[in-house]
Amino acid sequence: MRIAARVLTATAILFLPAAATGACPTGWTPSPANAAWGPRCFLVPPERSTSFFRCVDLCEEHGGTPACIGSAEENTLATELAG
Repeated sequence: MRIAARVLTATAILFLPAAATGACPTGWTPSPANAAWGPRCFLVPPERSTSFFRCVDLCEEHGGTPACIGSAEENTLATELAG
């Protein structure tokens, strides 16, 4: 069985839970108001890396957490942001 693989151009997508005010930090993109996964803030940092570990470091440097995509809806948003 052959499985098609897609090589990622190591893009770190980070997220933060939205602040109590619902506002995201400057430069971060809020999730849609009706998002099933709840309010989050997303950032694609300008830096790129070919290392997973460096991507994790980039997330920490920008104050976020690596995003774990949990739905098709969230994947669509992440794909748009990374594009």
